Amino acid sequence: MHFSARMTLAATCCTLVFTSACSDSTGPSDSQQAAQLAMHFDSLYVSAAAAALADSSGAYSNRALTLTYLELAAALGANASTVSVTTANGTEQWKGLELEDVETSGSAQDEYLLVAYRESAAHTMIVAFFNADGVFEEGGIFTNDTLSVGASDATGSTTRTSLSDSCVTPSASLSNPIISGITSAYTCTKAKFNTSLAYTVPSAPNVDPALTSVSFSSTTFNGARLVGSSAGQATARRAHALFRRLLDSKRF
Repeated sequence: MHFSARMTLAATCCTLVFTSACSDSTGPSDSQQAAQLAMHFDSLYVSAAAAALADSSGAYSNRALTLTYLELAAALGANASTVSVTTANGTEQWKGLELEDVETSGSAQDEYLLVAYRESAAHTMIVAFFNADGVFEEGGIFTNDTLSVGASDATGSTTRTSLSDSCVTPSASLSNPIISGITSAYTCTKAKFNTSLAYTVPSAPNVDPALTSVSFSSTTFNGARLVGSSAGQATARRAHALFRRLLDSKRF
């Protein structure tokens, strides 16, 4: 499958209600560590968004949007989980985060989005969408910042295994307008997911041959569950469209 380039990076005008986490007097709390990670992804997003302004292909726009998913999960208080990824050349240690998006409570518009990254600068990222039943729907790999390759064969599944505290309030210091624009249309709860994935990816110029086969067995990922409020359905639908932008564009 090939990518099209219909993506934009317009910020959504939705809002989220969250509670702040308490600090740990013995050191940075999980939420504080996640906030530092969010700032890191925010910096990567700013660079990608600036590059996108000078790039008509949409490649940097796709990178900026995928970084937004990582930034959002971290900004809501989720720390990246370590995942052992088996590539065509052996096992590597990656990091990843997952989001569950429910347009409104009781809605069938429910899906999961996993993003795993190979290095701290996230030059290479695995993206996977799962439907409401947790069955793999579509995905692929972004690498070298701007190259994208869809999986020619893929299997995978995900299950939310737990819910815990309310999400933290995203920092006002974040520059990403999509993050700062999220406020009252959703409620958010920190969550854990159990996810497995296996991709076969066609070889392509300038793509690491190790990425022709990537997989990981059942792994626990930190993340967040976002549920749209019935009072803000129209806004929730606009936010839901953000999560589907890569998938609906048939970018993979």
